Amino acid sequence: MNGKILSVMLAVLMVAGVAAAGSKTDALGENLVRQFWADMKSENIDALKDAMDEGFQSIHQDGPRTKEEELALIKNLHLGEYTLSNFKTTVCGDVVIVTYTVQVTRETIDGKKMPTSPAQRMTVFLKSGDSYKLIAHANLESLK
Repeated sequence: MNGKILSVMLAVLMVAGVAAAGSKTDALGENLVRQFWADMKSENIDALKDAMDEGFQSIHQDGPRTKEEELALIKNLHLGEYTLSNFKTTVCGDVVIVTYTVQVTRETIDGKKMPTSPAQRMTVFLKSGDSYKLIAHANLESLK
């Protein structure tokens, strides 16, 4: 009987450890994405430039963008208030993949007003030393 109790207790501790590691991973992805959006909203181009890897690439409905093209887009973004939610983070080696929902009250891209309904995004980071670099971002929201 004692052996069974010990086995159950060990199983519970293992599950709790996995859950704690999962929440740590989710917090990492959420924090990275929240910083990315805060820098976009404040139009902190210098911070974004430093945070983006040279090989960065994004995809939007109108096609892909390089780091320089994405920074030019962000300079003209004029992002209003937004809400980020439903974070899901996956870590694969040094890569952090984050999917989430964003809802904006006002956003224009290349002079086109974006819908205000919730939309899905994917943002990908690569560990570089003690920090993370933004390597990819997907926004497939339809342009109006």
